[in-house]
Amino acid sequence: MSQPQITSFVSKASVGKLKNSNDNPTEKVDTTESVFDLNNTNISDKSNPNKRPRTCISDSSDHSVCIERELEDIKKSMDKIVKKDDIEEIVTNIMGKLLNKWKTEIKKEILEEVTKERVKMKESYDKKFEMVGRKMDSIEFDNANLLEKNAALHTELRKMKEEIKQIETGVTEGIRMANWNEQYSRKKNIKIHNLEERRGEQLIPELLTTLKDKVGIELNKTDIVAMHRIPGKQGFPRPVIVKFLRMENKIAILKKRKDLQKSIEIKIGDDITQKNQGLINRMHLHESITSAWYFNGHVYGTDTDGERHRFDIFDNINQRLKK
Repeated sequence: MSQPQITSFVSKASVGKLKNSNDNPTEKVDTTESVFDLNNTNISDKSNPNKRPRTCISDSSDHSVCIERELEDIKKSMDKIVKKDDIEEIVTNIMGKLLNKWKTEIKKEILEEVTKERVKMKESYDKKFEMVGRKMDSIEFDNANLLEKNAALHTELRKMKEEIKQIETGVTEGIRMANWNEQYSRKKNIKIHNLEERRGEQLIPELLTTLKDKVGIELNKTDIVAMHRIPGKQGFPRPVIVKFLRMENKIAILKKRKDLQKSIEIKIGDDITQKNQGLINRMHLHESITSAWYFNGHVYGTDTDGERHRFDIFDNINQRLKK
């Protein structure tokens, strides 16, 4: 009795599952309850081997054949069930294909964007380079003009330097000649220092008396053209300038000046221009000059070797000593 019951149970169960699948092919069948393939095309197939022959439903004495068939059908259906590993492999393959497709599309889009940006950047830099090129052309043009102007300025500057040099030479020579003329105009003059200064003094008569009494030189008033004091140092008697009519009167007094200086404690010398006096002062301060003096319109000096040199107001003392 047990064998017919098993056959009837399996047959009914299989038939019931098959019927439910055929009635609603889109309904999802739980694989834990059904042993058949989830593919609806297999279920609706008319040659479905799961459909049991009528002989297996009837009460036949040979139920073992039906059971074997049922088991065989179940086994075939089990082989067609999609396994977890198969699903993972299918999903992996699909995702791999999708990823490859996405990569290709993304790469294509990126390349298109990069190309667009490169074209934009190239156009922008081409414009900038064009502007820079124009500016460089303008700068080169301006530079050429500046070079021409600079050359012209150099030529003008050279001419100006030559003119200035000529002017300096002319000015130097003019000053030298002016100093010479001024000194020549003082050729018959003497300068008296430290002569006592008094209110209401009569310089010419007092000088004539002093010369006669102290050194025995007799002169007339007509021998003296002019005699007057000039500005001097504060706190000292102002110097006196004496202009003689003839040169021999001056020479006679200069020959006796040592005796005259001792007797009345004065200092007598030539009336020297300011520039000649400045030259003599510079020579007195120079370490290589032992003495300096004025004579007959020129300034002379003696060096440490005892050699005498004549100096000009524009001379460099060191260079002059080397000559």
